[in-house]
Amino acid sequence: MNRKYAVVIISILLIAAYQVYSLGTPLSVWGYVTYDSGEIADNVSVVITNERTGKSISIKTDSSGVYLYDLANMPGGWQDGDTILIEAMDGDWYGNVTFIAHNQGNVEKDIVMHLNINHPPMEPSVPRPENNSINIPTNTNISVYVYDEDGGNLDVTFYLNDSIAGNVTVKSGNRAEFSLKNLSFNTTYHWYAVVSDGEYENTSQIWVFKTKPNSPPYCSITQPENGST
Repeated sequence: MNRKYAVVIISILLIAAYQVYSLGTPLSVWGYVTYDSGEIADNVSVVITNERTGKSISIKTDSSGVYLYDLANMPGGWQDGDTILIEAMDGDWYGNVTFIAHNQGNVEKDIVMHLNINHPPMEPSVPRPENNSINIPTNTNISVYVYDEDGGNLDVTFYLNDSIAGNVTVKSGNRAEFSLKNLSFNTTYHWYAVVSDGEYENTSQIWVFKTKPNSPPYCSITQPENGST
């Protein structure tokens, strides 16, 4: 075969192979959306996202709880191997599925939504130093135990004498700790902590500690020894 013709044929095959999965190629995705009770979820929002491009579209289910969309109309289109995320949501109800896009013609992806409840974090507890502690150094750490049954990170704000002392972020089920510097001697301080999961907050009890007294300086004479002549 003439080399020129072979190159042309190979080029045509490569173009054809690309066009099979090129942007704008029809690929219908559809499915039923239901609540975990089995009830049909009609007129709920369905968001379809191409995770490669980051582009999304939002549609609604029909009266039968069915959504249908042709990825050929997707902003940015799609390519073979793209991961497509499909999310259904209705208030606190949420469900999602993903699939890898190929030239399947049409894809059925049903979605079951579950109630997505965010629980507030528990009240910060187990303070250190303990309530009513005395003789606390003027440079010290205060800490509390924080927990949220939903897990994740928690933001903790420490208050000292009703003013913000500082903020830290820790994972649920751990102690949040903050360092206090240059406190006054022989002084009573009250403090508390507020924990937040980004939606809900919970405030601790108010605790008290007292710093140690200021010790007088100590001086000793080592030279000359007492009684030396």
